[in-house]
Amino acid sequence: MTAAETKKLQASVRNLKLAVIALACMLTVLLAGGFAAPQDDVIRTKGIVIEDSEGRARILIGAPAPTVAERLRTDPARHKDAFAWLYPDGDVTPASRLNNDTFGILILDEKGHDRVALGAPVPDPLNGRRIGPAYGLSVHDDDGIERAGFGQIKDKAKGLDRVAIGLDGWDGEGVIILVDADGTAGLVANDNKQGKRMFTGVIPAKSIVSQEATERRMGTLLTTQDGDETYRPATE
Repeated sequence: MTAAETKKLQASVRNLKLAVIALACMLTVLLAGGFAAPQDDVIRTKGIVIEDSEGRARILIGAPAPTVAERLRTDPARHKDAFAWLYPDGDVTPASRLNNDTFGILILDEKGHDRVALGAPVPDPLNGRRIGPAYGLSVHDDDGIERAGFGQIKDKAKGLDRVAIGLDGWDGEGVIILVDADGTAGLVANDNKQGKRMFTGVIPAKSIVSQEATERRMGTLLTTQDGDETYRPATE
């Protein structure tokens, strides 16, 4: 065998080896794919915690949202100090009666305060229980106090069914746009310093905004802190 023929044979052997290796790789991929569990486009899990660059929990997703150490309002050891101004007598018992869970998404700030909740229901505000479960969106300030919200409050046992948008001031509820199952529909503006409330809209008999209405009417109602009502009908 000549030198040229030897080189040609060696080249053929190398090519054959490469072909065998390539074929083995292809078979491995095909076999692995054939026996692997089928992929699913749906992720099923109990909860997700998303952390920031400092490793702090900032976004909680779940049903209910996961419990994390960073969240102030659910940490008994830090709750009293963080919200001391809510408990001037030092009694934090009311905090134990709050619903802190949300089935949805909860966003925390870097201090651990609730800032945004989207859920069904959303948590109670820090200063007290809701009149019923609220389904929707709530926005909180940098002290964790609820300042705005939109959603439905419904409790069949109480006959409660209300859709509302609420904007709160530093001293309580500020403006509310609401539609209630009793037929009330309109806008409420509160003057918390003077204890006055103005409602403009539809006022049915036995409305949630009026103790004196005996028939359905539309107009503006001013109520004092003593419960005195002054009504002005809408002009045509």
